[in-house]
Amino acid sequence: MEGATVSLVSVGQDTGLRRFFGNPMGGIIGAVASVVSLVLAIVFYLQSQRYPELVYLARPVPVVLAQPGGALQVQFKGQTLASDVVALQIALGNQGRAPIRKEHILEPLEIRISSPVSALDAKVPKQSRDVVRLQAEDAAELYRHGRVPLTFSILEQGDGGTIQIIYPGVRNIAPQVTGTIEGQSSLRNLGAKPKSPLSPQDDHPIRILLTINRPASVCDV
Repeated sequence: MEGATVSLVSVGQDTGLRRFFGNPMGGIIGAVASVVSLVLAIVFYLQSQRYPELVYLARPVPVVLAQPGGALQVQFKGQTLASDVVALQIALGNQGRAPIRKEHILEPLEIRISSPVSALDAKVPKQSRDVVRLQAEDAAELYRHGRVPLTFSILEQGDGGTIQIIYPGVRNIAPQVTGTIEGQSSLRNLGAKPKSPLSPQDDHPIRILLTINRPASVCDV
């Protein structure tokens, strides 16, 4: 009798499963579950692709503000400079999907110009948004060694700014931005010669940074 009871339950369960899968609603539920699983997989993949990427680009030709013996003379701390006075602009921005906050800076950010060139002054004439708070810190001792420290509050994707450095001496220098950002192995110089042809993804950050001197936002692509 006990064996017959087990057999009847088994037959009932089998009939219920056949009835469920034979019902059109069961097929709809299965299809919806598949779509939801696919969407979740895509979302999780995109979330995993969120990373910061701080990039910079120096203006190809620095602007000479004054020359020795010219009509315009520049004095610094009461002394007339006897060399070219050059203005160099460097664009800095985040092209990554993940925002970069000040607490993500593991090693201080600095612009370093070729030694023995000293920086006379540095400022940020343009930035994408006020909340970025990009600043060139006033550090006379570092300036004497051609180092300009940078700070900011946050750089979301497309955020950035222009740093202008005034210095005496040679016109053609190769400035570098140094520092360490959490989640990024190294900072990328967009002005460096690529080892391979640019991919379609590389075109986007270049266009972002080249719009930085326009009245519009750096985000305006």
